[in-house]
Amino acid sequence: MGNAQPRAPSRSKTIKSPVTQKLEASFTGLLQNQSSATQQKTTVTEEDFHDAFSGPSEQFGRLVYHYGLRTDQSFLKLQQLTKSEYVAIMLPLYSAVIDQSKSELLEVMFDIFSGGQKMLSKADTKQLVNICCVLSLASSTTATPDGLVESSLEQNAIIQSFQEGLMAGNDELSADVLSDWLAVNAPCLFDGIQSWLKKTIDHSKEFYVIPQLKNTSQQVVSSAASLDAPAVWLLSTVLPHCYSQSTAKLQTGDRVSDSDVQNVSIPCFSLLYDSQEQGHSFNRFERHVFGYRGPTFLILRLQENLMFLIASDTDWRDSPAQWGTCYYR
Repeated sequence: MGNAQPRAPSRSKTIKSPVTQKLEASFTGLLQNQSSATQQKTTVTEEDFHDAFSGPSEQFGRLVYHYGLRTDQSFLKLQQLTKSEYVAIMLPLYSAVIDQSKSELLEVMFDIFSGGQKMLSKADTKQLVNICCVLSLASSTTATPDGLVESSLEQNAIIQSFQEGLMAGNDELSADVLSDWLAVNAPCLFDGIQSWLKKTIDHSKEFYVIPQLKNTSQQVVSSAASLDAPAVWLLSTVLPHCYSQSTAKLQTGDRVSDSDVQNVSIPCFSLLYDSQEQGHSFNRFERHVFGYRGPTFLILRLQENLMFLIASDTDWRDSPAQWGTCYYR
């Protein structure tokens, strides 16, 4: 009774969440990428964010860095981040990236591209669309076209038309208006940038899939159908999956290893008719298109750089009766 020894106080072990563990591993990865043989770093800077997150974009890493600082007022003047600070500022972003809620991700993206303001300007919206495009292509299973950066989209007619439609003649855009417009017109706009962030932060092996073009040459794509890589990406954010054909095999230059090929299915857009190749005759259009059974879309390019997309989930037919659904955006 009198010989009992006092127990040593138990030490509680802090159990870190999987999210915290992945963010800490991401921080370590940033340090390893930036440290030299003679100098080991213990903090990360805006330049480190730029190198890690920008990819083919020109500013995304810096936008992410300043978004993170805005999540806590005490971080606003920091120029270097420790591991705990990195985890703290990246937690809201990473949580939105891995969450299934599109509304949470949209809220974060709006804050990133608006610089914390209540409205997106025209310049902000243009940057949003361009960065979504180049990072989606960079994150996809197919190789990014050489030289594709934000500035290379300045003359892309389809991307410009999309940006103008998003602004609808306004100078600014609120988060609610953006949310409503995307829900109707481009519900998958942020899917590619979400994939890019997952790969950058936790080295996810999930593939962001953009349809490939089938039965066409690059010359036809660029000159007549206007379906270059950015345009195909944009269509993939707008059209339901039923508008792409059955899967295709990955092509040379695709960013997946041989062991992964069998696990990746790539949808296709097949070219049925091109006015530059087949001519402008309606009879030729009918001969090439009306025999196809399945959903189709038609791109019309008019004067003054006007472009229209007509999508039909019903077979084309020559009939005096109305067919299909009358709906436009």
